[in-house]
Parts: sequence; C-alpha cells; structure tokens
Amino acid sequence: MPVEVNQFIYGNSLVNFAGGSAQSNVPYWMNQFSDAAGNTYAANGGYGFLRQFADREEPSNEWGFQGVTGLWDSDVAGFDDVSFDSVLLTPGNFIQGLAPDEPYPGDTRSPLDASIDVVRETIADQPNAQFFVYEGWGDLGSLYGFPVTDSQL
Repeated sequence: MPVEVNQFIYGNSLVNFAGGSAQSNVPYWMNQFSDAAGNTYAANGGYGFLRQFADREEPSNEWGFQGVTGLWDSDVAGFDDVSFDSVLLTPGNFIQGLAPDEPYPGDTRSPLDASIDVVRETIADQPNAQFFVYEGWGDLGSLYGFPVTDSQL
C-alpha cells in the first residue's frame, strides 16, 4: 500500500544547501527514495536554527525543491490550515560539544529549551505529526580518534 508523507522541515544548510545542485538537498533525496518505493513525498520548510525557530510566531515557508511537491502555500493558508504528518527538526551542527541542556554561548537558553519550544508550538498546529531529529553533521572528530568504534557511534 503506497505511503504519503507530508513533511515540514525546520532546517539549515545541511538540509537545504543553496550553493549546490538539487542533489545536494535532503528533500530531493527523500522524494527520490519515495518515488522509487511507489510512495509520495511533499515537503515545505524554512531556514534557521533552533532559537530562531522558537522565536517565530509561525513557521516560515521559505523552501521549494526541484521535483518535490510542496503542501503549503503560505500566501493563501496558515500553518495550522494544512496537515503535515511529519516534522523534521534540525539542530545546528556547531553545538555538538554542548550538553542538550547547556545554554548556548551568550544565551540563557539551551538547545533543549529551544527544541521544546518549537515542538510545543508545532504540536498546537500539527497535532498528528510525528517528529524526527536530523543530525546533519555528527562531529566525532573532536571527541574520538578515527576510525571510531561501534560503541563510540
């Protein structure tokens, strides 16, 4: 039975690399995998980092991807007027050394605080969505030697 995924992405340049080709964007590949399996994939998203997402009144619909259908047209509908069944939350790639509850440098909020705010606000508008965290650039180099062992992963 075909699966339909409608995904909103809180992302950064590790999800949508504007300086590359269509193939350098995660939604492009999600759509390719979906098509190959006989499923459908639609995606919208916005660029930023956890604190910026937490501070916005409504998510931004800033992205479109070659070959990927968008579900949300923010010119005619609010975020709560559409139904996303999947939400991808992307933490910044430069905070791997912080504990989840350790405040960002120069701030009183932590990545965990910002994530909770984003999830809480999103659930109010998208109560049936499943949430996924995408770690786009796991930094093992500064913590472990190379190659890493299975237990270090």
